[in-house]
Formats: sequence, C-alpha cells, structure tokens
Amino acid sequence: MQSFFWRSEAPLVAGVMALLINVSSQAYSASDETQKRQNDSLMEEDETSLDIELSSADRISNHTSLQLGLGYRRGPGIEMGLDLYRDEDNLFSFKLGHFASKDQDGFSDLSITHLMAENVFFLGESLFVGIGGSLAKFHGEDREKAVVSSDGIQDFSFEANAYQVTFLMSAGNQWQKEDWTFGFHWLNLYLPFYVTDVQKTSADSETSSFVVREIKRKQDLRSTAWQIDYGVSLDVGYSF
Repeated sequence: MQSFFWRSEAPLVAGVMALLINVSSQAYSASDETQKRQNDSLMEEDETSLDIELSSADRISNHTSLQLGLGYRRGPGIEMGLDLYRDEDNLFSFKLGHFASKDQDGFSDLSITHLMAENVFFLGESLFVGIGGSLAKFHGEDREKAVVSSDGIQDFSFEANAYQVTFLMSAGNQWQKEDWTFGFHWLNLYLPFYVTDVQKTSADSETSSFVVREIKRKQDLRSTAWQIDYGVSLDVGYSF
C-alpha cells in the first residue's frame, strides 16, 4: 500500500521540488542583479565625487595663477590677471584690462583702462561668483574736419579723461586641469559710485566758437562714465 502511494505521489513531489528550486534560483538571480545595480550606482557616485575632489585638489595644490585673455567692455580688449588662491573654494583675483571702441557716445574714439580686484567664491566644481571693485580711466577723443564756425572753417579736436570707481559683481565658470586654468566670466557688472571731473588733455581748438562744443563733449564723457556697465571675458592661465 505504501509502495503504491509513493509511486503515485512521486511525480507530484518531484514537480514541487523542481518548482521550489526554480523559484529559489530566480530569486537569487534577482537579488544578484539588484546588488550589481547598487554596486554600479555606488561606483558612479564615487567617480563623480572623485572628479570633484580632483578638481578641488588641482585648485588647492596651486597657490598662484597668471592669466591672459580677451574681453569686452563697450568694445573689444585684452586683459591680464593674477589669482591668489586661499583654498579650493576661494581666491583673490586682480585684472588689468584695456578696451577700445569707435564712434560711441559721441566720440570718434573711446577707450577704457581698468584695474579690477575681487573676492571669488566657488559654488561647485567650476561655477563661481565674485564681488569687488574697479578703478577705470575713460579716455574720449573727438576729431572733426572742416567745421564751420564764426572764425571760419576749422578742424575741431577734443581729447579728455575721466576716472571712475565702481562696485563689481561677477559670475562665471573656471576649470582647473593640473597646472592650466580656463575661465569664462559671462557677467561682469560695474556699478559706478564716483566719477571725477573731466580733465582735458588736448591743447587744440582753443577758438572761442568751439567752447560750447567742448563743454558738450565733457558732459558726454562724464555721463558715459556714470553709466552702469557690463562686460565678459575669456582667459587661459598657468598655475604654480
């Protein structure tokens, strides 16, 4: 009787065992796949963290950076810079720049030479914001040929300087690769709070009929220096 029972139930038991083995194998495979995905995710996070740490390490391992770049402030120009690193998240930046434009604000030639100083804070791997100030010289020239005046037809020439002091706010990105620095200031905002009187540097056009014209040019130059300005710059540097 027992032998008959065993023979009749044996296929059922074998099927149940096979099912249990199959389910167990699938559960193990699923668990293994889940663990693999978790390991891959942790590795990606570690690589990202390592990239950021390496970038910070590149910044902190270099204490000084010299830069040369191209920029724009009312006209194209060139800049030279010096960065002094405090740590991987903060540096002091100094820049000397010269920009020139034609036929702007009533002047045939207008140039700006500025010295900037700012404290830069990194908000991430490359993004930064800065705050500081600048001192700038505005140089305006105006030359007109054959101007009709009460004294006849004469050439008019005007040349003068005005000096400006501003607050400076900036934002951009800077990437550090070993000893090389690549920077892009996509916003330099100049907010003037002091402008000197215009100092005439040209000895021409002392004719009395040009006095009014010269007064107008002085007003134009001072008004130009009082305007809120913006600029951009792209530079490359070497750190040591």
